[in-house]
Amino acid sequence: MFKTTETLIGALLIIFIAAFTLPSFGSEKKPKQILADRYIAVFDLAAVGVEKRIARQLTENLRRDLVLSNRYKVLNRSSMNKIIEEQKFKTSGCAAGACMIEAGRILGVRTIVTGSVSIGKNAYTIKLSLINTETGKLDMAYEGRCECGVDELLKSTKKLVAKMLDETPQIYEEPEKVVKVWLAMKNGTKAEMIFNGFNTKCGGYKDGGIRYATKEKTVDLPWKEIKYIIPASGKGMLTNDNEFQTDSLKPSHCTDAVIIEKTIRKITVQGHEKDVHEDIRASISDIRIIAFAQEWLEDAIKKEQQETEKLAGEFVFVRGGCFQMGDTFGDGDNDEKPAHEVCVDDFHIGKYEVTQGQWKAVMGVNPSYFKNCGDSCPIEQVSWNDTQEFIRKLNEKSGDDNYRLPTEAEWEYAARSGGRPEKYSGGSDIESVAWYSYNSGNKTYPVGIKLPNGLGIYDMTGNVLEWCQDWYSENYYSESLRNNPTGPSTGQSRILRGGSWGFNARTSRTTFRHWHLPTYGYFVGFRLAKPSK
Repeated sequence: MFKTTETLIGALLIIFIAAFTLPSFGSEKKPKQILADRYIAVFDLAAVGVEKRIARQLTENLRRDLVLSNRYKVLNRSSMNKIIEEQKFKTSGCAAGACMIEAGRILGVRTIVTGSVSIGKNAYTIKLSLINTETGKLDMAYEGRCECGVDELLKSTKKLVAKMLDETPQIYEEPEKVVKVWLAMKNGTKAEMIFNGFNTKCGGYKDGGIRYATKEKTVDLPWKEIKYIIPASGKGMLTNDNEFQTDSLKPSHCTDAVIIEKTIRKITVQGHEKDVHEDIRASISDIRIIAFAQEWLEDAIKKEQQETEKLAGEFVFVRGGCFQMGDTFGDGDNDEKPAHEVCVDDFHIGKYEVTQGQWKAVMGVNPSYFKNCGDSCPIEQVSWNDTQEFIRKLNEKSGDDNYRLPTEAEWEYAARSGGRPEKYSGGSDIESVAWYSYNSGNKTYPVGIKLPNGLGIYDMTGNVLEWCQDWYSENYYSESLRNNPTGPSTGQSRILRGGSWGFNARTSRTTFRHWHLPTYGYFVGFRLAKPSK
């Protein structure tokens, strides 16, 4: 009897102890009962079409910015993994809400953050959920787009945390508008890019804007106050329509400045999609205009064109036609023969020779020998190569390849008032139309003093010799094309036409052909031409 009672008591004791010490049958996890109010767990964001390393780094940035907010105690990745492992909770395939809530309870936190990051057409989409593990209810949901590169995406977590903590007026508002720039490139193309500032701080280009320096003071202007910048001249306009100009914005002060837009392109490798990260780059040396709205870019282009037209001077429209080019009076040199029919299309040609004032405005210097003559006198001492640089800069400002030198055929056709048999440009009386050796006093004169020719063009005889586009060949007239000839394909010397203040009447004839090396420039000038549009 005693023995049986002792055995029964022992059995009951074992059962009682087992009830409080053994794990419940059929369960491998033991949820913590204490849920800490200020503790939060951020689960790895799901990567949808995005590299997992990007989603992982975005998750880490979320944890970091939550820590900095001082609102929560944030479990780090290693602590979360350790607790989950100790409790033998299987997280693989755990993406549903109930599963994640249970994981949060295992971790002993009252709040969890779950979500995903995905990629669409040049834009990331971020979805976040803030869930109360005690009630199982959604405290906050956020969805936003980021038209940005990876770097900006990873920086966006600070704003995301602010929204999660209700530090902004509306939790569900769209993310801040991405800053874009509209560019007019020197090659004539246009581009639209996401703008994160320049990659350098040299010159006047800074992270948050530009530095405008004068002798009196230095002013920092944020990008949001700027309409557009024209790097070549250092000019620009503010949103209040005030203009500014500073040398610190010229490419020469910051040759390394580059706008970089990070993009993601999908490729298929062995049947699997893969993200390829690429950079679109625009160098300051290749940019003609930087604008912060499309309409401001168009305004800047229009203003540049107007300024360029002013710099280029007045033009005369020349209606195309056919004429006998060369020695039509029978007193020409061999290279003026044979006279042959040439036809040219419509074009424009400068009403006057390019002046010293125009040259200085474009090139910044004045190489003329007769500087004392003034800004309205023709530029001289410029080589053919110099004229090409002038034209390049002029075209760069206009954003088009409008301006050029006239061909030799165009020059003679225009000088002869549309192909008329004129010995001098405007008739047979050289005294009335030209400054040449017998009336010049060995100097140049302001353009437009003498009488114009029949098309209203001045000084095509005398004042200064004028460069043409063509190479020179003595026998070219024997092989010239009939329609719009442009001269030989190669050569050593370029064509000069029109005589000058130092030439006599014979060498100032409209058909007389001068030539020289393209590096030669003594007492030589030019006039511009452009196509008819």
